[in-house]
Amino acid sequence: MNPFSFVIFKDRTYYKAKNTTTGAIQFTNPNPSIVFNSVITAMNISGGGIAGIRNGLYPIDDNPIILKHFTGFVGEDQEKTILRSHLTNDTIFRYWHGASSTPLEDFTLSNLKIELNNRNGNGTGHSESAWISSGTKNCRMSNLWLKSFSEPAIPTIGFFLDTAQNTNCNQSLIVQNCRFEGPLMGQDMLGCGNLVDCDFSRNEFRNCTAQAIGVGASFHSIISNNRFVNVGNAIGYESLCENNLISDNVLYNTSGIKLSGGWEKNSIHISRNNKCVNNHFSYGDGGIEAAISIDDEISGNKFYRTRRNGIQGSFLRTVLDNNIFTDTNYGNHSDRLLGNHTLQRTGGIIAYNSNTALIPMNEWNSFVNNTFHRSGIKFPVNDLQVQGYTNGLVIDTKYLNSFVYLIKGNIGKDLIRNFGTRANIS
Repeated sequence: MNPFSFVIFKDRTYYKAKNTTTGAIQFTNPNPSIVFNSVITAMNISGGGIAGIRNGLYPIDDNPIILKHFTGFVGEDQEKTILRSHLTNDTIFRYWHGASSTPLEDFTLSNLKIELNNRNGNGTGHSESAWISSGTKNCRMSNLWLKSFSEPAIPTIGFFLDTAQNTNCNQSLIVQNCRFEGPLMGQDMLGCGNLVDCDFSRNEFRNCTAQAIGVGASFHSIISNNRFVNVGNAIGYESLCENNLISDNVLYNTSGIKLSGGWEKNSIHISRNNKCVNNHFSYGDGGIEAAISIDDEISGNKFYRTRRNGIQGSFLRTVLDNNIFTDTNYGNHSDRLLGNHTLQRTGGIIAYNSNTALIPMNEWNSFVNNTFHRSGIKFPVNDLQVQGYTNGLVIDTKYLNSFVYLIKGNIGKDLIRNFGTRANIS
């Protein structure tokens, strides 16, 4: 039994769609967008279906592909089934029904190469994004290769899973085994609104000039086993982030992971009860930032030769154990503490206590078995010879409890190995 309701292919100068039930060529047009839209409408009317796409080049130049529930497209090969955007005022795939609309349900997209900013076929020619949607439910993206060949004319999110002014969520969305690469003039490559029970795993993000994954609010979702190379923030949570797993990601030359921004007064950007564990950071700018971290676990992460700090934030009942820092802060300009008048900088852990009421008081945290290593050996970064200034754990001196006040907030001025501390306030 054929798994596809239709098979789309190119025949000389025409694009055709064969109905696999009748065996007839049901749609023919020199414009592939018209064939795609005819197929997706027919499948939706009949209750749903998946269309297979044969290898070939499909320029999308007049109309976006309007997405419908219970349908999808599966290419023949991730590198040879190519959808090339010629659109300058719209996206290749569109499901935009605005605020409070019904989310796109049960849509599948797989085994395709999607080209942006390559309208001329030689790595030039501006085009719009690959995708825009106003909420999704039970959708699956797998084995996609989204590539932006050059900077667009205007800042553009590459693949935008929006949630229409927070009226919808992306629920039970799966993005796996995909590859995202290229510049977007300061915008996210994979931009998301709110995530609920989603799974972003085993993807690669490469050479993105800004944030790789941008998330609004996120609940009960997984971002794990991904690879990030030469990007801005690998992951950036922009709102409330609760009960998520961020684990086993490999980050090379990135700006790190932002669990919460939250430095502004009365911030809603809070990281709560998340596990950010076993991630590996090397080179690049920073490690993990959590401006407001409550009941999180940030453990088992490895930081190797990052330009600034390893972990920084304001913590309440957070576990920060078993992290390893090697030759971090090689730029020797990590953030200073807000209340530390010695201007202490550290490439290890910085625990703030800001004057903002919502930022925690750095109480009931665990800092156990963290290792801080400064080799003293210079290494090359961008044709310069640099060395790390890892230092250790620094807690803002506005926190007046226990051992912290007694040593003015500075623990481990230089090299500390196998260092473990615990500050429990009763």
